[in-house]
Amino acid sequence: MKDGFDLVDTGDPFDTITPVIPISDRPRSQSVVAGTLNDPYRRQAVADARSLWRKSIPGSRGVVAAYLASQGIQLDEIPANLRFVLDHPYMKKSGGLYHELHRGPCVLGGIFSEAGQLLGVNQIWVDPKPPHGRASIQMDGDHMPAEIVRGSCKGGFLPLVWPEAATALVVARSLEAALRAYASRPSGLEDAAYWAVVDLKVMSGKMQRQKGVRYSGLPDLSDDTSFVAPHWVKRLVFLQEDDRTGTRQKLESGLKRSMHVRPGLRASIVRIGSAAKGGV
Repeated sequence: MKDGFDLVDTGDPFDTITPVIPISDRPRSQSVVAGTLNDPYRRQAVADARSLWRKSIPGSRGVVAAYLASQGIQLDEIPANLRFVLDHPYMKKSGGLYHELHRGPCVLGGIFSEAGQLLGVNQIWVDPKPPHGRASIQMDGDHMPAEIVRGSCKGGFLPLVWPEAATALVVARSLEAALRAYASRPSGLEDAAYWAVVDLKVMSGKMQRQKGVRYSGLPDLSDDTSFVAPHWVKRLVFLQEDDRTGTRQKLESGLKRSMHVRPGLRASIVRIGSAAKGGV
């Protein structure tokens, strides 16, 4: 353990990248947004997400701090990209009809494209009763996830801490893991940016297929809808939040993609626990 981190890799484990097929010449931010908005369902979902975001309340005014405290996260200042709504319906489509399964306070995180456009909103329903963990939501006796995305998270990111002069970026799937890492201020990453991407598939992107291997760990660079480190990043750290089969290979794939697009980028993987408390 070092500064709260259990280092999986030290140094630069991905210095050598196996050349793969050329990446698209089309700007990623344009291709991601265009692909999202060309789909009528996604276009409506993105419009709904933007409407929800406009109606939301700054996270500094309540709910967000209570939820983060339930996750063991104490911050001096709530990130501006975390907002909330007090009375938000949880809708689920079944049998061709939408059903309201739950209604209550909900923490929101904006998911943005490289061009700064809001693509989606990550929604986490919060239990109004102390300790204000994730809400318990059920449908026909089955537990439903308390966290869902409205809009799209493809190619996007959820910025949490972003110092103006940052050259290092720490990325986690969940906002909780990213903020725990930020709160621990690991050595060498005190001035880094800390982001979440919501979905491990976005961190990984498509992988090359190899016979007899389920997860190759090698990126398919024809995929331009996955996460790539911005141009200002010189050091990229992916947080590994679990040891499920394929997780590490997915993270390797994502790091190798960024290293291909950003020559000279240093990259590593760090394991950190982040199981959300309360609900699913």
